[in-house]
Amino acid sequence: MQNLKLLGTAAFVAAFSLSAFGEKVVSSNITTNETWTQADSPVILEDTIYVTDGAVLTIEPGVIVRGQPESAATNVNAGSVVVTRGSKIIASGTAQEPIIFTTAAVDQDNDGEYDVDSQSLLPVRWDSSMGLDVFHDADPLNNPLPPYAGWENGVSNDPNFNNTSVQYNRGLWAGIVLLGLAPTNAGTTVNNMADGFGDPTFLDDYHEGAVEGINSNPLSVYGGSNPNDSSGVIRYVSIRHGGTEIGEGNEINGLTMGGVGYGTQIEYVEVYLNNDDGYEWFGGTVNTRNLVSLFNHDDSFDIDEGFTGLGQFWFSLQLDDRQTGNHSGEHDGTDAEFNSVFVASVNGVPLGVASTDDDAKGGLPLAYPTIYNATYIGGGAGHNDSYDSGRNDAFRIRDSWGGAYRNSIFSDFGGSGIRVDSDGVDRWKSGDISFKSNYWYNFADGGTAFVSNPASGDAFSSGDDIAMEVMNGASGEYAANRANNFTNNHFDVDPFGSRRIAIGDIPAMFNRRSGLDPRPVNLDGTLSSATSTFFSSASYFGAFNPSESLWTDGWTAGSALGVLRMQQ
Repeated sequence: MQNLKLLGTAAFVAAFSLSAFGEKVVSSNITTNETWTQADSPVILEDTIYVTDGAVLTIEPGVIVRGQPESAATNVNAGSVVVTRGSKIIASGTAQEPIIFTTAAVDQDNDGEYDVDSQSLLPVRWDSSMGLDVFHDADPLNNPLPPYAGWENGVSNDPNFNNTSVQYNRGLWAGIVLLGLAPTNAGTTVNNMADGFGDPTFLDDYHEGAVEGINSNPLSVYGGSNPNDSSGVIRYVSIRHGGTEIGEGNEINGLTMGGVGYGTQIEYVEVYLNNDDGYEWFGGTVNTRNLVSLFNHDDSFDIDEGFTGLGQFWFSLQLDDRQTGNHSGEHDGTDAEFNSVFVASVNGVPLGVASTDDDAKGGLPLAYPTIYNATYIGGGAGHNDSYDSGRNDAFRIRDSWGGAYRNSIFSDFGGSGIRVDSDGVDRWKSGDISFKSNYWYNFADGGTAFVSNPASGDAFSSGDDIAMEVMNGASGEYAANRANNFTNNHFDVDPFGSRRIAIGDIPAMFNRRSGLDPRPVNLDGTLSSATSTFFSSASYFGAFNPSESLWTDGWTAGSALGVLRMQQ
C-alpha cells in the first residue's frame, strides 16, 4: 500500500491552454467550466492540473490525454489531473470511443523505447517543436505499448529473465486523483490526521485528510461529512503508463479516490502498467463496477481509511515477470488499532454509542466494502519477488479492515490466498471479514509449483496463520467465524478449465502473450444473493459472463494487445 500523494503544487491561477498543431497544451489550473473535444486531442498536461473553484471539466469521447513525464526542472511536475472537493470531471467515453490517458514521453529514433535525457536520466518530455508523430505511445487505441520492448517474445515466469535489463513502460506521467467530501477515517484520533502528519490549520473537519507531501496546500484536502457527494463521472476511460516516482516508494496510483462520494459514477475503467497501485480508495462511499487492473506494479485494488462503497465486476491480471504485481487486494481499515479509535458505524449502520469528545463529531466510519463478481489472477507459480512486500498474495488484510467478497474467483498466485497482519486480527475475531461463495485455485505459497488443494496445504497461511485456520475449519476462537462468514467456498476446481493455454512444464498457467479468456467454465457452486439494488443480476461466478463476449473488448489496452480475448 502506498499513501495518498501527489507530485507538488501548481500555481493557483486561471486555466491556460496553448493550441498548436491541433493539440491543446494545459499548464495551469482549471477554475471555470471547460470542455476538451476531439478537435483538441491530444491534450497535453504540462504539470499538476487542479480542477478547482467548483469548475466542471468535461472530456468528450475519443479524446487522448497525455501527461508529461517527470521533469528535472524545479517546481515542474509530471502531468496529472486532480479534481478538488466541490469540482467535477465528466469523462464519459464509449466502448467505441474510449477516453485514454497516457504518456507524452517521446521516442524520436523510433527504436521502441522512450528517449532518456543524458543528464537527468529522466524520460524526455514532449514539446511542440517535435510535432505529433514522436510520441512513444503513438497509437494507444489500436496499438498500445507492451510492458516492455520484446515482451511478446518472452516466456511466462522465465527464471532467467532479468527485469533490471528492460525498460518498463510505466511511471511515464502521474495519474488521476479525485478528492471528494464523503466521510473517511483519515483522523485516527481527534486532532491527529492520517500518518501522523499533525493537524494543519486548514483541516477543520474530523473526517478530513491532506495529501502527503503538500499538506500546506488547501487544494490537497479530501474527506468530509457528505456521503452522497459527487466528483462527476468516469466511464469508458483507460489510464495507462502512470505512477511517476518522486521519491523512494513514493508514486501516484492510476486512479486515486480520496473521500469520493456515492454520487460519483465510476464504471468501465482500466488502469494499465501503472508504477504503483491500479486503484486506491482513501475512505469514501463511491460504488464502482467493471474495473480492470492490468499489469500494475504494486497492488491492484488498495483500500484505506474507512472505505464503505460497493463494487462489482472487478478484474485484476498481474504480469508474469516474477516481480511485478504485489497483492490483488491490499485492504486496510484505519491507521490505528481497532480498539483504540472511537467507531460510530460499521458498513453505514450506527452502533448506538455516543462520543465522549465533542470534537469527534460522531466518530469514525469503519471500513466495510462489499464486492461481488471479482476475478483476480495472480502472477503465477514462481512469482515470489513482488514489489513492496515481496509476496504475490491474493489478499493482504490489515489495519482493522472489514468487508465481504461474494461469487468471485481467485487463482494463480505465487503466494498465499489470504494474508492477515497482526493489526487485522480483531476484525477476524469479530466476524467482520467475510468470503462466501468463491472459487480459489492455484496458490504456490512462495514456491515454484502450485498447491493442488490450497485448503489442505499451507497456501492459505502467512502472517498470523489465521487464514489457514479459518479456511481449514480449525476449532477454537475462529470456528464460529468460519461457520458464519466462510461458507460455500471451493478449493479444488479449476474455474477456467479448458480455456487455459498450456505452456512448457506449467500446464495450469495462463499464457498472457497468446491471449487469456477470463470467463469461467462449468462452475456449479451456490451463489450468494446480492444485498443491494446497486448490484446487477449475475448468475455466474467472477467478473465475466461465461456465455457472452468480454466487456473489455474494444476499449482496453488488454483487448488491443490480445491479452484478453475469447478462446473457442
